[in-house]
Amino acid sequence: MNQDTQTFIKMETLCKQIDTSKKTIENWIREGLFVPAVAFCGRSKRFNVQELEIYYVGVIAQQDRKDLVKEIVDARSKGSKV
Repeated sequence: MNQDTQTFIKMETLCKQIDTSKKTIENWIREGLFVPAVAFCGRSKRFNVQELEIYYVGVIAQQDRKDLVKEIVDARSKGSKV
């Protein structure tokens, strides 16, 4: 029998990981903009709110996710570690 495996984390943990508020995440979920970690190619990278907004716009525009993550990370200043 093949079952889907789901991983759950606390909302507070998610807020810290992506540097945003619970209300923002709830809005993304309600509006269908939240991308689960399984589909999120950049899950090993920590993105701030502005970077996530760019990511979601790219996903909606059907850009390649790996390229999108690379562009976002490359756009950071060289001294920034996230």
